[in-house]
Amino acid sequence: MSNIISLTVENFRSYKDETTFSFEAIESDECNGNYHDVVLANGENIRLLNSAVFYGANAAGKSTIIFALYRIQEFVLDVEKNIKNIQNKELPYFPHLLSESTKNAPIKMGLDFIVNKEIYSYAFSYNKNGFITEKLKNKSRDITLFSRDGEGNVKYDNNLLPEFNSVKIFTKIIKYQLVLSRLVTEENVIIQSIISEIASMIILPFVENRSLWGDVQKTAEHIWKAPESQFSRLIEELIVSSDTQIKDIKIVKNKLHLPSSWPTEVKSKFRDSYGYEVKMLHKMSDSDNLVEFNLSVESAGTKTLFSAAAQVLLALEKGSLLAYDEMNIALHPKLFRRLVELFHNEVTNPNHAQLLITTHDATLLEDNLMRADQIWFAEKENGASKIYSAIDFNGVSIDQPFEGWYRAGRLGARPNILPFKLNIERNNKED
Repeated sequence: MSNIISLTVENFRSYKDETTFSFEAIESDECNGNYHDVVLANGENIRLLNSAVFYGANAAGKSTIIFALYRIQEFVLDVEKNIKNIQNKELPYFPHLLSESTKNAPIKMGLDFIVNKEIYSYAFSYNKNGFITEKLKNKSRDITLFSRDGEGNVKYDNNLLPEFNSVKIFTKIIKYQLVLSRLVTEENVIIQSIISEIASMIILPFVENRSLWGDVQKTAEHIWKAPESQFSRLIEELIVSSDTQIKDIKIVKNKLHLPSSWPTEVKSKFRDSYGYEVKMLHKMSDSDNLVEFNLSVESAGTKTLFSAAAQVLLALEKGSLLAYDEMNIALHPKLFRRLVELFHNEVTNPNHAQLLITTHDATLLEDNLMRADQIWFAEKENGASKIYSAIDFNGVSIDQPFEGWYRAGRLGARPNILPFKLNIERNNKED
C-alpha cells in the first residue's frame, strides 16, 4: 500500500525556493474513489489522494518533480551508481543556476510517508562534494531516529535503533554515501520498512538513458516468467479490450549466442534489449485464424500501451506509487484516461496505489475525473519554477469543471508563445 504524503525540493534544477507537492486531500467526500483514508497508530486519520496530475508549459518544472523522486530513490538504493559516486568523489549536482545565491548552494530533498501507521520524514542536503545533512524522523512521535552533520558525524536514537550500538557507521560515515543507503543490509524492522517503502516506488522520469524498448523488455520478461499470474492475465485483458484489434499476446524468449569475447556488461545490456520477442496476435478478416505481428511493427501507441499498462498494473498489484513523466505520449486521450481511472476505483485499486503524472492532455480535466486538489500546475517566474494546486484559487469548488478554464488560460501554467520571426530565403532554382 502506497502512502506517500509529500515531496519537498529546494535549489534543485529549475526550483530555487523550498517547494512542496502533497498527496494530502482536503476534507471532502467528493469522488470518494479518488482518495483513501489511513488510520494512524494514535487513532488519527489522514486522507491521501490516489492520483495527481501536473500541467504546465514545456520547461516549467513538471518533470523535475518526478525526477526528484527518482534522485531520492537512486541515492538510497542504486548501489552501482553510489559506488561510482564514491570512486569519483563527486555527486551528481544540478542546483538552480539562474541565481548567484543558489548556483553553489546545497540541494535539499525530503519525503514524508506512512509506514506501519506512523508518519516519517526523511530529508537530506548535498552538493557535488558530498552529502551535508541527513535526518530520519518519526513525526508521529516527534523522535529523530538518526541525523548527520556536515562532517559525517551521526547521532541516533538508542531506543528505536538499539542494535546499531555495534555498527561502526554511527561513529562516522563517508560523505559520498547516505546513512540510509548504508543501512540497506542492516536487520532492523523500522529501517527495512522505510527502505521497502522507498524501493516500492515505480519512477519513470523522461531521461536519456530510459528507452521505451527497455520497458517493453522488462514487461515481456515479467509475463514470460509468470504467464498464469494475475499481472499477465490483466495486461492481456487490458490490451485486448483497448480497441487495438489485438486478440492475444505471445512472449518468446530468444536464444542468444553471444561472443565470449564480449565484455560482461555489453552482453548484459544486449540481453536486456533483445532477450524477448513480443508478438501481438490479430484475427484475419476472412477467417478465424490468427496472425502474429512483432511488436516492433505495431503502432507507437500500441508499444506505449504495452509498456504503460504494465507499469500501471504493477503499481495496482503491489499498491505502489507510480510516478510517470509524460505517460500519455502516443496514447489516445480516451485510453490515457482509462489508465488513470483504474486508480480511482476500489475494485481495480484495492491496495491503494498512487499515481503521479505529467501531461499536456487537458481531457483529464473533463467530467470531474479529477478533484481540484488532484490538479497541479507548474510555471516559471524570473526563471524559477513554482507549483500550485487548483484548490488554491479563491472560490474554487472541489468538483469544478476545469478543462475550459485551463484552455482559456484562467489557471495559468500555459506557454506564452511569441510569433515566429523566420526569414527563410526563397530558393530561386527553377522547378
